Amino acid sequence: MKMAVIGCGLIGGSMALSWKRAGIVDSMIAFGHNPATLQKALDKGAADTVTTSMEEAVKDADIVVSAVPVEAMESVFTEMAPFLKSDAVVTDVGSTRQTVIAAARKGLGDKFHQYAPAHPIAGGEMPGVDYASADLFDEKVVISTPDEGMDPKVVTFIEEAWRKAGARVQAMSPLQHDLTFAWSDIYLSNREALSHELKRYRASLDTLQKYIDESDGKALESVFENAVRNRRGLVFPGK
Repeated sequence: MKMAVIGCGLIGGSMALSWKRAGIVDSMIAFGHNPATLQKALDKGAADTVTTSMEEAVKDADIVVSAVPVEAMESVFTEMAPFLKSDAVVTDVGSTRQTVIAAARKGLGDKFHQYAPAHPIAGGEMPGVDYASADLFDEKVVISTPDEGMDPKVVTFIEEAWRKAGARVQAMSPLQHDLTFAWSDIYLSNREALSHELKRYRASLDTLQKYIDESDGKALESVFENAVRNRRGLVFPGK
């Protein structure tokens, strides 16, 4: 299978390397506008060929990955849509779900059913494809957020591919994802989710302060036990 990576940085490059290592894809093409970055992708082995043409990148691709910043997703989906094969699978690695899914729905149009989103919770100390690694996602959590209008077969393919590449897949709704991970570059694109989360967090702090002021040891113990359970469930799903 052939993978097209649109935006070959740390995450896109590492995805290409890990999926090739797992035998999911056997060739990769990277799309971008910076010749120096594309050359680095070639040097790193994160791409076999490179191009500055979207048509050239996606026309023969079986899997197309949008690994660009969240704010650029809609324009990328719009640009690739006319050139996608009818059986190609489209995915992304964006850090927000509601806004990116909306961007895919609008940009891909009647090809939206070919799309399934995923957010790998992984990163490195240094950005850029220079630091891409095939093992970046090993034992890391990847969040799948299926939504209305997506083909279940496409969603399953993306989830199983991530598992084969070494990641642990956890499914949740787009809203649940954004309420859970609504930080860093998610601020601007998820203002409503962030505001809701901050209000909920403030209310939790007020309740915690009340328990402390009242020396309510039983209530405090319950709060901390719940926090441990929630953390264990995220880091070690199913345990």
